[in-house]
Amino acid sequence: MYVAENVLHRDFTAERPNQKWLTDVSEFKYYTGIEVHKLYLSAILDLYDRRIVAYEISVNIPDVWAQSSASQSHFSVHR
Repeated sequence: MYVAENVLHRDFTAERPNQKWLTDVSEFKYYTGIEVHKLYLSAILDLYDRRIVAYEISVNIPDVWAQSSASQSHFSVHR
């Protein structure tokens, strides 16, 4: 099992924009009648001002990773 390096050491503050970003993928279930569907939300949070820098919503989790929010963030970073 891969375990990422702990580079933040629980210091969830940043002194300037784009210094520290966090990301997560969340799964949401919804129903159409008795049929279960899933949506995945991947977002990037800038710890400086707690703003969402970029996000991606998909019905397929590999799509969320392939079209990662990190690639989208290039367009949002110049706010």
